Amino acid sequence: MAIGFSFCLCADDFGLSPGVSRGILIGLQAGRLTATSVMTTRPSWPEAAEALRVFQTTADIGLHLNLTLGAPLTPMPRLAPSGTLPPIGKVMAASGRGSLPEAEIRAEIGAQIDAFTTHFGHAPDFIDGHQHVQVLRPIRPWLFDALESRGLTGKVWLRNAGDRLPALVAR
Repeated sequence: MAIGFSFCLCADDFGLSPGVSRGILIGLQAGRLTATSVMTTRPSWPEAAEALRVFQTTADIGLHLNLTLGAPLTPMPRLAPSGTLPPIGKVMAASGRGSLPEAEIRAEIGAQIDAFTTHFGHAPDFIDGHQHVQVLRPIRPWLFDALESRGLTGKVWLRNAGDRLPALVAR
């Protein structure tokens, strides 16, 4: 008796650069990828969203929540005073100290969800995080709150890395 097997291959970082986006689009077109997650903070996202729309019925298209690369969508004077998001190590250290700026991060999470919806035409199918920021405390409950306030609870699935934070960092 054959056992059913389902496999999803997701390419993260759509929107990171035109080259990365082109490669992901080629993989989706060829049927090699079944999902991609989008960085709405990258300058190419609004334009790239158009090219991705043709795959909305054949692939899962999600938000790649970004708090560690490039410029944020919202003012973040505490987390990104220079206008550039900090590296993951600084975000993790602030998380461990309990000193992440809650209002700034909540606003940025909401802005990234809204930028996805605005440019793609509907809510993301799922959300994960660039460098797994979505698993950090207290970012995860803030993300849940953002989904709830937009009526997306139970409609958007969250990608779980499945490892403990030290294992993620080690990789």
